[in-house]
Amino acid sequence: MNGVTFSSKCYIVVCAGCDSFFESERSNQLTCSPACRVKAHRNAAITRLRVFADALDVSVAAMQQAEAIRRLRSDLANRVLNRSIEFNDAMHLVVVEYRKQLFAAVIGSC
Repeated sequence: MNGVTFSSKCYIVVCAGCDSFFESERSNQLTCSPACRVKAHRNAAITRLRVFADALDVSVAAMQQAEAIRRLRSDLANRVLNRSIEFNDAMHLVVVEYRKQLFAAVIGSC
């Protein structure tokens, strides 16, 4: 493989700064870029998300990942809530859907 490594973990997250999807290897990443991190702090988006997450007793990152599940695979959102599918299993299916849509957008723009 010549130095190429693949992460076993991948998360699709809704960016707290620009509200777009992004792919991350880190489970706690909240923004897609440093610019969005600054924007999210300046407009207090991170603070608002933390207040809401604290009230639900979940992490902000888990909340943003759950939002990605809801937007990309709404059929899985209720299954996660009903515990008929594990959150990490749902995230794997969301990663597949995200990459499929990303690929379609790239092909469509050619």
